[in-house]
Amino acid sequence: MKDCLPQLDPEIIAALGSSGPDRRNLPMTIMIGRCLGCERRLPWPAPKPGYWAAAVPCPECGRWYYTEAHNHTLPVLRLGDQRTPQGLAEQYSPAGMSELERALGSLVPSDDRRGDDRHEVRVNLPAVPLTESLESPCEVLEVRLVNLSPVGCCLQLNEPLSVAYLLLDFSVVGFPGFQALAAVRWLETKSGVTKVGCKFLLGSGGDLPLDAR
Repeated sequence: MKDCLPQLDPEIIAALGSSGPDRRNLPMTIMIGRCLGCERRLPWPAPKPGYWAAAVPCPECGRWYYTEAHNHTLPVLRLGDQRTPQGLAEQYSPAGMSELERALGSLVPSDDRRGDDRHEVRVNLPAVPLTESLESPCEVLEVRLVNLSPVGCCLQLNEPLSVAYLLLDFSVVGFPGFQALAAVRWLETKSGVTKVGCKFLLGSGGDLPLDAR
């Protein structure tokens, strides 16, 4: 009976054991999840640092999302009537930003707001760099969110920045599909670290999905 058992050559066993990538080392893909405007399921990958991002509308309500684009070159963006920053910002809610601020940090004074209060958070986020016409000139950046208020934030990154806007995606911190358009107001670079002061452009759009946290 023993002679009937299959015998595998050691080289074959080694080849079988090493086939395919180690899935434990693969980067996790975070999805948009569902639309904040109409709750339609959106199985789209959220923006990821080092990859291009493209603007895509919800097929049901037309709300725009920046998603990961599997492009090696700049994707073509078609924002239609929301081609202007303020037009795009109409879908972002002041109430949603207030909820996000309360959820992410503890209230501390910050000189960056000239006496106003912000929440100190210190988390890393993907940020889509955007020009004044909402074109993305390069891949998604990773920025460090230092502090946050309903109207603005302070960011840090380890490279120069020369764009008018940053589209921040909060999926990685537990808020899938929640994005905010931030206008760059000031820059300060010291020892290779760029500090960025931003103001959020807001309208009357959908609120933060608290049940998605």
